[in-house]
Amino acid sequence: MTTDARVLVVDDSTFVRKALRRVLEARPGLVVVGEAGDGIEAVRMCAVLAPDVVTLDIQMPGMDGLSALREMKKRWPSVPVVVLASAASNGPEIAMEALSLGAFEFIDKGRFRSMDFQLMGAEVVRKVRASLGATPVPHASIEPSPIPPPRPEVLRVSEGFDPFPARIEAVCIGASTGGPAALQVILDRLPARFPFPIAIVQHMPVGFTSAFAERLNQTSRLEVREARGGEEFQPGWAFIAPAGRHLVFERGPLGPRLALVSEPSGGSHVPSVDVLFSSAAQVFGAGTVGVVLTGMGSDGREGAREIAARGGRLLAESESSCAVYGMPRMIVEAGIASAVWGVEEIASGLARLAEDAPARQGAPR
Repeated sequence: MTTDARVLVVDDSTFVRKALRRVLEARPGLVVVGEAGDGIEAVRMCAVLAPDVVTLDIQMPGMDGLSALREMKKRWPSVPVVVLASAASNGPEIAMEALSLGAFEFIDKGRFRSMDFQLMGAEVVRKVRASLGATPVPHASIEPSPIPPPRPEVLRVSEGFDPFPARIEAVCIGASTGGPAALQVILDRLPARFPFPIAIVQHMPVGFTSAFAERLNQTSRLEVREARGGEEFQPGWAFIAPAGRHLVFERGPLGPRLALVSEPSGGSHVPSVDVLFSSAAQVFGAGTVGVVLTGMGSDGREGAREIAARGGRLLAESESSCAVYGMPRMIVEAGIASAVWGVEEIASGLARLAEDAPARQGAPR
């Protein structure tokens, strides 16, 4: 007999708590075991009710959501917490802080009007279900930990096989749920003079990617920026695609540069990993390294096929370190992963590229 997942709903609004209860309990497999109106009550109810997952509002009287999250992660680190924040009311930095404290995912509730509550509720249900059985999201450490040597796990990695191209022109990374923590692990390990430029798509609501880029910039030795379009795509820099625009490449008179586009529109994700990867395949061909990190869904698979078809290489994060083994699984099951590594091993493998950079820095095409 299947046991329903136990959800604790935390919000200072009685209306929101009741509405979330209705939405969650209307879905099979979910039951709301309690409601809390502030952080102190939330921590107490966690101790008494032992929920499987918590939905947590940030702005509450008394002990706010961030303080409650710190206490929950200290006492119950394996319990996933889905945070509800508003870029307009709380500021995007608050959501970034919640992720750094170990929140599984956040939802920008400011995007939803009161008449759209069913839409917000549906997103809460998706994130709650994704969190169940997921690998606990680690706290994003400011101090880099020692880099372990790469340990190939499966697929085409064998003795004498190099999972990286002979010539590298671009490193493109795609991530979704759990991605912020994984990206910080990777970027924190790379040297300041990392010899290959990096482009990143991280699925996030509009209004949050600038704060995310700034947070990564504070801890990374690289220059990390939200892309504005028109920048030269140069070594030592990592560019984050802004939410609401696709990030692509074009050849300029001085070399490759970045561009922001609105098409294709209407897809599930804007920016899209597929669009980034497809553009990289067209512009850089066999000089492309695609990295697919933790996340729900299949975004990145079709673009990765284009990279592989043009001779580029794909790294997929292994299930052992993924918060959600969705996007990387699509790469593995498509048979196009050059290596399947844990996130620490991906960081190590990329960092070690700096050691043999001269051999991989071919003349621009």
